[in-house]
Amino acid sequence: MIAVHAWPGGLAAVVEGAASRSAAVFGPDGWRRGEPREIFPDGPPAGAKTTTLALPDWLADQLAPLVLTLGGVHTDFVRLGLVVERLGAQGASGALVVLGERPAVIVAADGHLWVLEPRTRAGAPAVAVAGDARGWILQFSGRIVLPADVKTTAGDVTAHPAAAPSRATAPAPPLSETSAPVQPSAVAPSSGERFVVASSVAQSPPEDVVAAIAATAGDAAIAALAHLDGSRTLDDVAAMTGLSIEHVAAVVRLLVARKLAFRYVSRTRPATGAQTRR
Repeated sequence: MIAVHAWPGGLAAVVEGAASRSAAVFGPDGWRRGEPREIFPDGPPAGAKTTTLALPDWLADQLAPLVLTLGGVHTDFVRLGLVVERLGAQGASGALVVLGERPAVIVAADGHLWVLEPRTRAGAPAVAVAGDARGWILQFSGRIVLPADVKTTAGDVTAHPAAAPSRATAPAPPLSETSAPVQPSAVAPSSGERFVVASSVAQSPPEDVVAAIAATAGDAAIAALAHLDGSRTLDDVAAMTGLSIEHVAAVVRLLVARKLAFRYVSRTRPATGAQTRR
């Protein structure tokens, strides 16, 4: 079993198998891991929304100790199909789990991508399954071994050969990295400034904006949109998302250039020394 607990300003994941279990809370310093009782001595915070997904014990036991390299991100802000395409191109090992309205489980092992959830789509291209998923994303990096009976069970899971990188593009960086070319711009936001993104963009960013951000600062940088509400500095946004300040600034420059984000300016009136008479 795997569960995600989401509440305002926080997110946690719990994985429980037959032989092992672990919990993790996502915060400014990334993931903090530990036993569920250590992470939640009194249970999840009041008001947390919990979403669960049943996993076979063989998978849950292997996921519990693996490294979480992507989390705290919703499919609303990431083009998950591109992430899975990159995962296949790299021949990486690990798993992507989506918990929410349309869950998905995709395992990368032995140079193949295996679709375990939804079971009704076993045999469908992993990229297409990922593109249709909706919910919180958890990416686990590390070796996963699929049982022989799972591999050979017709209609249960299906392997898909890893896609070769396009000749027209350079190989993508590892998924655990957020490196991407940062383009220069006349707008030079400082780390201590605050910016506000148009509410329509924050709630449902247009595909061309998502593609531009991914091309400029990497897929993970799309998560910055949810935090650019004028209440946080760019340093704060970088800490909350795990991005570098350079990549957060690159996202802001792109949005400002398109008139989709604006500097937050305090409207506090200066003291004049005048008194109000009653």
